[in-house]
Amino acid sequence: MASALLVTGVAALVQLFAIATRATSDARDTTIAAVLAEQKMEELRSAAFAAAPPGESEEHLTGFVRRSRIEPLPLDPQDAVVITVEVFRPGRQLPASRLITVKARNVP
Repeated sequence: MASALLVTGVAALVQLFAIATRATSDARDTTIAAVLAEQKMEELRSAAFAAAPPGESEEHLTGFVRRSRIEPLPLDPQDAVVITVEVFRPGRQLPASRLITVKARNVP
């Protein structure tokens, strides 16, 4: 009876360890994806307005795919664009990180 209780307790600990390991791995991936998205967003936001024409790009990085998209803002297509950056784990449909911002032309 005591050995059955011990085996059950050890099995529960093994499962808990596996769950904790998976959660740690997912958290690491989410953090890396957020940093990769932020780096690209800063690059696109710091570019001159004319240097950021509408379009899409995709970069394959180690363990991640980073997609960026620049589109005219529908309400003001001449003076504002929407910038979207998404970072995916290969084989997954939902992004691990997604950042969206609006960039406006500096009008004197």
